[in-house]
Amino acid sequence: MLTSSVEIGGALVNTTEVENFPGFPDGIMGPDLMDNMRKQAERFGARLIYDDATALELTGDVKTITTGSGEVYQAHAVVLAMGSAYRKLNVAGEALRSFLPHSRVARARAYSSYMRRPALR
Repeated sequence: MLTSSVEIGGALVNTTEVENFPGFPDGIMGPDLMDNMRKQAERFGARLIYDDATALELTGDVKTITTGSGEVYQAHAVVLAMGSAYRKLNVAGEALRSFLPHSRVARARAYSSYMRRPALR
């Protein structure tokens, strides 16, 4: 069972090319990677529930997950994947996310190409 408040995939759904994921030597677009992962999870029996997990009881052999709509699920194992939050650098243009990507690889590439512009030498 996978729970997600809106869409499964998190930050990767908003990412363009993912260059460093194993099995994709030429890279893959973030949304395509997440779609492949969702399909694989479903193929092996994962049930997708689009609701927040609002309460967890993780003691004992049977774990309990309660969702925002009040549904209660039980499992012998629970994997917590909380997602991530972007770290802000407080630089010009960051609020618009137009200049500075959040991925370290993309940020380094953008900064490198920005610094190579003739006006900045």
